[in-house]
Amino acid sequence: MEKELCAGQQKILFDREATLSLYRQTIVVPCADQCSCIGCKNFAAQRGKVFPGEFLQFLNELGVDPLKEWEVFDYNFDPKKPRKHVLYGRWFLFVGELVEGLNKRLRPRSKVLLTGSPPHFLPGHYQQA
Repeated sequence: MEKELCAGQQKILFDREATLSLYRQTIVVPCADQCSCIGCKNFAAQRGKVFPGEFLQFLNELGVDPLKEWEVFDYNFDPKKPRKHVLYGRWFLFVGELVEGLNKRLRPRSKVLLTGSPPHFLPGHYQQA
């Protein structure tokens, strides 16, 4: 069953039950737990402590498991000059589509950007408009 969610200038149609099923049946191991690099190990150790409540509520409404990221990466591009603080990015998947406001930021200071073209998708679970 599709539901509609508005977030800033974006409108999302999503299927929460299908997203819950996706995380139960397909995304069973978080991305960072499948990698042995120090960046992924560090992210995995912190993942349950870093998301603000508002973001966790947003993920829950979509049916996304916040402890099972699809992709994680860090922005420390120069290993010869490691930074004290490392910025991480991560991808979560949901079953549905962005129907309005594609590629627009939610708020000027938002840390969430929903795009219509993720780098990875699961056939049958993601339909590009």
